[in-house]
This record gives sequence, structure tokens and C-alpha cells, in this order.
Amino acid sequence: MEASAALVTGASRRIGREIALKLAKDGHNLALHYNNSLSSAEELRDEISKMGRKCEIFRADLNSHSQRSKLIENVFSEFKTLSILVNNASSFEPCDFLQTTEKDFDDQFGINFKAPFFLTQSFVKKADSGVIINMLDTRVFRNDTDFFIYNLSKKSLHQLTKMLARELAPKFRVHGLCLGPILAPSYNGPSEDLATLKRNTPMEKVGTPSDIARILSLLAHEPLLTGICLPLDGGESLLY
Repeated sequence: MEASAALVTGASRRIGREIALKLAKDGHNLALHYNNSLSSAEELRDEISKMGRKCEIFRADLNSHSQRSKLIENVFSEFKTLSILVNNASSFEPCDFLQTTEKDFDDQFGINFKAPFFLTQSFVKKADSGVIINMLDTRVFRNDTDFFIYNLSKKSLHQLTKMLARELAPKFRVHGLCLGPILAPSYNGPSEDLATLKRNTPMEKVGTPSDIARILSLLAHEPLLTGICLPLDGGESLLY
């Protein structure tokens, strides 16, 4: 019998890469989504293939309706046993309320909310059962107004995660991981360094991509759990 498969969006680098490697170690075949990082996606594909897992890469701009709508279809054509969807791809850009343009809004909501919404919809229409895991942010538990559109899009995804857990049970389980300080952001702008962020968490710790992958694996494989939106933030969410 063919092993179950997982699709990870934004899989070629950073947290997505660690998630894909962990799921491969768990015994799953992997569909790796990427947009611009072809060489990184190819390297990861080769690494997972050497583990004895089937692994293919799929390019799509998740802000493009035509490309996004074909992604699940293309993955299912290669992986009939697709049963895990990890909505990891994300856009994190500084943008305050008064300076937000419609393009800013569309770009960040497109990646952070619209893509997970419609990828999940397409996935559940084709799969008999499975697990959906959305990558959230510990900011969803407070009302910070910096990174205004990013925060709003992740808050929307947080609510969607809980609604889908109810709507799609019992055939599908839906979870969210609310990330605190993990990696320095990749956007071009000022940011606090991780050492400062570490000091500002009750546990005085920041997570690593491998931490995220380990907890994600637990949620993906525990059949009793659904609707969990788990803060992985060293206790940062306790401060607000």
C-alpha cells in the first residue's frame, strides 16, 4: 500500500523545510510547494528522496487564482493518498493602517488567508479524510497594530481554523500553530533581534524550526485532537 502523502506550502526554506523533513521521517511522501526558490526546492526534494520517500516539487504563485486552483489538482495527480495539508506559506511585511494600499492588503491577505481557505476547500473536496494545519502567529491573541494587515490576516486565519475544525469533523481534523519568536524575519525592515525577544518571554526561550516540526507532527498524528490553536512562543502570549 502506498504511504500517505503531505503537501507543505512554502516548503523549500526555513520552517517549511523542517516540517517537510519531519513528515518524511514520519513515513509520509512529500509534495513540496514553492514559488521562487526552485534550487532550494530541488535540494530538499533530493534530500527527501534519498530517505526512500517519494517527493515531488510544485510551483505556484498562491496569489494567482489560476495557479492556486491547479495546485491541489496537480498534487493529487501525483499523490493519490494525499492526507495532510500544511498551510505554511506566509507573507510578513510591515504596514500600518493609514499607509496600507489595496495592493498591500490583497498581497498579504492573499497569501495568509485566501490561499489557505481555498487550498483547504480543494483538498477536502478530493480527499476522503485528513489533517489540515495552518501556521498562525502568537499575535492572534492580542491587538497589536504594527504589521496591521499581517496581524489581521492571521487573526482571520485563526478564526477560520476553529470554524473548519467544527465544520469538517469527523472526517478532517484542523489545527493551528501560533508561532512566537522562531527566526529573524526575512522582510526588509527593522526588527528586534532574537536575543531581545528571548529575554521578553517568560521561559526566556525562542523556538527553532525543528521544535515547530516536532509539535506539528504530534498534532498531525493524534486522532483525538482537533481545533487546537497552540501557542509555541515561550509563554509570550501569557503577557497580554
